Amino acid sequence: MGLQVPPGRLGASLASPAISVSLVLALAAAAHAEPVRVALLAVEEINLAPGEGEQLRARFAELLRARGAQLVAAAGVTPGCAQEIACQQQLGKRVGAHKLVALRVGRLGDTTVLRLTAFDVTRGMRQGTWQEMLRRADSRAVGAALERLAAAFLPPPPAGRPFYKSWWFWTAAGVVVAGSITAAVLATRPRSDADWKLVPP
Repeated sequence: MGLQVPPGRLGASLASPAISVSLVLALAAAAHAEPVRVALLAVEEINLAPGEGEQLRARFAELLRARGAQLVAAAGVTPGCAQEIACQQQLGKRVGAHKLVALRVGRLGDTTVLRLTAFDVTRGMRQGTWQEMLRRADSRAVGAALERLAAAFLPPPPAGRPFYKSWWFWTAAGVVVAGSITAAVLATRPRSDADWKLVPP
């Protein structure tokens, strides 16, 4: 004669490790976040040459793509929207963007000012404003200023260990595994003598 675990409880105990593995893999997948979706509004121009604002916008868009951003279309929106938080959030959600970015470029004599305003659609708040003032407005200086603005808006991720060597990953994995073991023990633990069957040897 021997003891036999009820099939339902045995199935639950076998399913727990599979659930643990699935959850750990889900944590690993979550570590690879999707690219930031950025809506780049039309450039606000002050005293620029015809077509210069669009050229600067295209150049800045290339810099954002080079930093891993995914640009989404935000055509037909006036740049003034960048000054109103309600308008920013509504627009960002409509086009499916995580961030809304407005570039303002003005020129007075030999001085050129580039101002970048970013809005975090997910959090519903302004992310920040960055400004560059150039005493000379040649192409190289403007390009370097745009690169600095892009780096301020989308700083590179800190160089460090892979996610699977991070403390938070293994802490979460440990919690998942411990919870699964506990569930397996509780699932196989008899609630009463009636849960067990005597079987011939």
